[in-house]
Amino acid sequence: MIILTDVTIKDFKNIKYTHLKDLNHVNIFIGPNNCGKSNLLKAISKLRLSEPRRDIKIQCNICNQIMNESNWFFNYACAKDGRDKYEGKLEPELLFSFNEEYVADSESYQKLLTYIDKESEKLENIISAMNLKVKPEHTSSKVDLLEHAKDWALKISLKGIKNQGAFRSAHGSVMDPTAFSDIKNGILECPALRTESYKGKNLVEYVKNKDLTDTELRNVQNCVKNTVDSKLVNYKSTSLNYIRGPNGFSAPLLEQGSGVKSVICLTSDIISTQKTKIILIDEPELGLNPAAKREFIEVLKRETTGTQVFIATHDPLFVNPKLWQDGGVSIYTFSIIKDQFVKIDLNKNAEDPNTFAGYLPHTTSLKDFHIYVEGMHDVYIHQTFFRNFLEANINRIKANNLSFFTILNRVAIYHLGGDFWSHLLHTLPKQPYKALLLFDGDKRTTVQEAVVSFNKNRLNNLPKLLLVEKLSSIVNTDENSIPVYCLSKTKMEKYLEPEPSVKSEGPEIAMKMQVPEEFALIYNAVLKAIYPQEWKNK
Repeated sequence: MIILTDVTIKDFKNIKYTHLKDLNHVNIFIGPNNCGKSNLLKAISKLRLSEPRRDIKIQCNICNQIMNESNWFFNYACAKDGRDKYEGKLEPELLFSFNEEYVADSESYQKLLTYIDKESEKLENIISAMNLKVKPEHTSSKVDLLEHAKDWALKISLKGIKNQGAFRSAHGSVMDPTAFSDIKNGILECPALRTESYKGKNLVEYVKNKDLTDTELRNVQNCVKNTVDSKLVNYKSTSLNYIRGPNGFSAPLLEQGSGVKSVICLTSDIISTQKTKIILIDEPELGLNPAAKREFIEVLKRETTGTQVFIATHDPLFVNPKLWQDGGVSIYTFSIIKDQFVKIDLNKNAEDPNTFAGYLPHTTSLKDFHIYVEGMHDVYIHQTFFRNFLEANINRIKANNLSFFTILNRVAIYHLGGDFWSHLLHTLPKQPYKALLLFDGDKRTTVQEAVVSFNKNRLNNLPKLLLVEKLSSIVNTDENSIPVYCLSKTKMEKYLEPEPSVKSEGPEIAMKMQVPEEFALIYNAVLKAIYPQEWKNK
């Protein structure tokens, strides 16, 4: 189910600006520490505190006029915490766009359309009476008025008011109060702190207060059994002690492992609330090993078919496309260059997700050296040329007591999503991994700007980027820096003979070629970095 289609967040806590567009049934936010993942969930949770108001003026003159002349146009408002301000100074703005099915059939929406149809001439007079010299955002034509009203009817805007502890609407909304009440009361928050207490309560007390039916409690038990503890055989409903193994050993919930406690909190929330519309889960990976995480994802997909889910995570497993092959998921990663979350195009990288750095395969890689290139076909061309390079140097490999296949398996090549590359620089690994970024020559100016921006804004736990002009610098780069090299030719295809008419032809052409000299120098430098002693002798 999709309830929110878009969310725009400005100057909220540590988020300067982010536009989450084309939201899906499941929406996953991933990125570095303290980039605002949890605060995205907190921004959405503001809807839970919002109320429709008709006693407060709307900032938009047209919307305010409609509200004054109707009983179905609303100014939504909610409380504002002083810590909601960006860097404690700027007033936050939140804009939520709703799926049309929650508004279009409502009486309020139909009344708005009727009102605009009848009162368009009056609205034009209102605008004229303002004596504006510059044409306003909502122009005086009937069509634009209609579109303006219809557009804002599907949205709720919350803007912080200076010197007041409140958000107010910048524009009005015809979001039906009853329908909105179902949504706001159906927002379920699952915070990260849940291994000792949960939502301010003792874990046992919290689960008991859920008043789970025997069937629901059995479902929670089965989720725990299938996800983290296959030896669980039963539970005591009065104490929530869990019984393990054939001998019936009983242990209190608070003495269970962190994974058991985390899953119990999450599943008791998800399973017990039938009226849930939106679920906000912070760090679902807490306490879970990889197999348990995969099973939890299956539980989530099975139990949330009628809700919209938002997940903030550090764990690359949650963005593994193999686990979301049924679709219905959007993934947003944090771009250090743009200082906001950007959406990953899953369709663009569906052909070969194994080589796409956006899914973070390199975070669990055991390869010594990672080469990052722009696109998927660039990966295939480099894989082909690198193998050809090793075959051409087989005598040198043997002379230095090295293994062809060992070398081949110590180097991984990933792509950065073509034009999306600048948004994935934060995924690059530090020591003990070695890495190299390769770009086409026509990207030189853009790459220079990106390197400067990244180094200025990067977190201390991320490596620096160092733009190098000489291939020898790949070996001599500071261990805390990753070399970035732009090829001498404008694009990869210029190295292929004949030059392919389409990128997909490149790998097959590369198979029949000798390795271009510049690439041979690159691979030679890579092997010197891996084998500083053994690769000296030619």
